[in-house]
Amino acid sequence: MNQKLKIKEFKNETGEVFLELGYDPEQNWGLTNWIGWVNEDNIKQGGVAMIELVKKYKIKNWLNDSRNNEGSWDGANDWIANSWMPQVVVAGLKKYSVILPKDLYSQLSAEFMADNAEQTGLQVVNWDSEEKAKAWLME
Repeated sequence: MNQKLKIKEFKNETGEVFLELGYDPEQNWGLTNWIGWVNEDNIKQGGVAMIELVKKYKIKNWLNDSRNNEGSWDGANDWIANSWMPQVVVAGLKKYSVILPKDLYSQLSAEFMADNAEQTGLQVVNWDSEEKAKAWLME
């Protein structure tokens, strides 16, 4: 993630960065870069920070880069669907573009998240490339 766009790094209990959170003022979209293995607490911590960023900058679109994410995060899917998504939609987010991870288990979690989004009004689309993910946000 470009340094000028990075707002905050989140570290896990072992001191490793699991999330870079940012904002692109030119595109007016939020940015996340998920790194390595994440647990439910990590996802909640990042999700709350995302909601705050959406409110602060009145963000309508989000680019979520999960290419470096590993493992399943199914444990957080209920929280994402029932708490995070409704809150982020109320905060103003409309489109959430996901660059899919290489890891199969993370891909399955991302697909589950996209399926759950339909009932919240948040448009979530998964992509196999950064270019496609960005192009959809710019439509």
